[in-house]
Amino acid sequence: MVRKLGFWKECGWPHGVDSVPSEITEYVEGHYTVDNSVLKYLESGIAIMGLRSLAYCPFGREMTGGWVISTDGVFIWTSQYVYYVKRGVLPMDENLLAYMAEQQYCVPSVDAIDANQLTAVKKAI
Repeated sequence: MVRKLGFWKECGWPHGVDSVPSEITEYVEGHYTVDNSVLKYLESGIAIMGLRSLAYCPFGREMTGGWVISTDGVFIWTSQYVYYVKRGVLPMDENLLAYMAEQQYCVPSVDAIDANQLTAVKKAI
């Protein structure tokens, strides 16, 4: 099963099922720390969708960057998720952290991901 992170209704995702976590609405930068290997993993995800518009934080109103959805074949995350994790506003998902460690913090190549898994990723969006 594919796990989605960062598809929040308040950030404009039309199929968002989750509300923004309270950590984001309270917006305290630097509250959480994250290792550089984790950030590199998130930023190295396989981009499976991108939109040509800019995203803004619905609470601080600053620009969070473009709309990009990335995957490692098991998890799907948005660029907004990375934005808040990078700034220490949001803690990393524990399940994703465990999976990253199993993968030695290296996102698999597209060729290494099973075709059925990529189909499941696309359907999850």
